[in-house]
Amino acid sequence: MKPDIDFFRALLQQGPQLSPEEYATYRRKLRERLARAEREERLMRRMAFIVCGLAGVLWFVWGGFRLNDVQALSGAVWSVVLVASALVPVFAGYAVFLYFFKYRPRLRDAQQQEQRALLVDIQRQLDELRAQLSRPEA
Repeated sequence: MKPDIDFFRALLQQGPQLSPEEYATYRRKLRERLARAEREERLMRRMAFIVCGLAGVLWFVWGGFRLNDVQALSGAVWSVVLVASALVPVFAGYAVFLYFFKYRPRLRDAQQQEQRALLVDIQRQLDELRAQLSRPEA
């Protein structure tokens, strides 16, 4: 993330001296980064919902077995259900933690950089219009 900020500052300082090809490359990289961040955020959100749903189902099943005092299951099956009931919520919490503290901020940063680049583009267009207006007509 640090190199992007440095490049952005250099972009602001250069202004009209930046070639259109370099600026187009910079904008393309920003759009690709934003698309990748949106894709990763959407995937992580789905994974967090699935794992949380699985945790809820496992707790519901485990609670149902405990309330009904089901003795039909063997000890090995009980062990698997118990371990799954304990570990799936841990993974669900980890998935939610990753979503809110890694993927959402990354998406927000990419969106903000794209917005800043659009503002720089507006300034660039204004500078080009000023240059065109200041030229004497032939």
